[in-house]
Amino acid sequence: MERTVITNVESISGHQDGEERPPVSLSKNPRSLYTLWHEYEFGIAGRMPPKFFSSRDRGANRYTYSKRKTFWDLVVKMVNRGRSANEAIDFIYRYYGFNQSVSNIIKKLQRERKEGTGYPQFL
Repeated sequence: MERTVITNVESISGHQDGEERPPVSLSKNPRSLYTLWHEYEFGIAGRMPPKFFSSRDRGANRYTYSKRKTFWDLVVKMVNRGRSANEAIDFIYRYYGFNQSVSNIIKKLQRERKEGTGYPQFL
């Protein structure tokens, strides 16, 4: 069996050398965690999905990317442990409250991660 090694983001995201890359930016104000997850997985409005960002792309969106990464990492961990992405997001909403804004939930996740509690209640 022959193995293929992918060495660049363009190959992963389906864009070959010479083709125009989709814009690399993040949405300004996602209204829900579901929208935020959809952006991470598939991109929004023709933009490249953040999971395929190169280090240069992440640097260009440094502040927003780093804030959202806490949430994305948590959902990825929960999915790897057997939950679907929607179940994981539902669980996060139930824990923090459906009336909380996306930015408030992300701030709480960051605080727990920084304090070392590591949001074990989700895993």
